[in-house]
Amino acid sequence: MNRQGRHPNADTAENFAAAQYDLTLTPEADWYDAIADNGTKYEVKGAEKEKRSGRQGRFRIWEDNHHSLSVSNGQANAWYVFVVIENGTVLDHRRTQPQTITRIINYRGGWNLSGHARGGRQHKLPISELF
Repeated sequence: MNRQGRHPNADTAENFAAAQYDLTLTPEADWYDAIADNGTKYEVKGAEKEKRSGRQGRFRIWEDNHHSLSVSNGQANAWYVFVVIENGTVLDHRRTQPQTITRIINYRGGWNLSGHARGGRQHKLPISELF
């Protein structure tokens, strides 16, 4: 899977999560990346262990997607899968429920405006907050 205009880490992380948790990737969905046979939704986030600048990588979480995933979790089940990548290789991963991420984001000061064309609010979660 290689969707145009996406960071290569997104494909690496999604393909890894799909294989790890036996998921079907859902490129047509706009707020989650994969789904299990039982209907559980998964949002997959990949981050490079260390950026070229020497700074630690961060997972970009969008508020609108997070809200949708949180609501889905209240109705059935939903998960984040966070994947740490180095030079295209998966180093580590963690499956986390949306409410855990809500607590972390709130503790870290909440949502910020994005400078991206996509618009909306986001939170850039450092790898060290989860690993």
